Amino acid sequence: MEEYRIRDAEAARTAQAAAEAKAIFDRAEAAFKQAEAARNQEVAAAEKTAEVARSAEAALAQSAAVEANTSSTLSRVHQQISSTPAPRIGAYY
Repeated sequence: MEEYRIRDAEAARTAQAAAEAKAIFDRAEAAFKQAEAARNQEVAAAEKTAEVARSAEAALAQSAAVEANTSSTLSRVHQQISSTPAPRIGAYY
């Protein structure tokens, strides 16, 4: 009878340890799922930010090309103006 009580107590302690281990595992699994969801949100936000950055970079490249074209046109106009004789108003007074 004594051996039965000892075995029963050991079984109860083993069941208690198993329940504690399962609770720890469940908490760890919940934390993992929460971290995974946060990671997924951060990845989505990073992808969106990267897309915005790519669009901004393309707009910058386009603006730089337009600015270079404008500068070239302005240089040509300045050259043409400088080589064109202009009347000197008021030089005969």
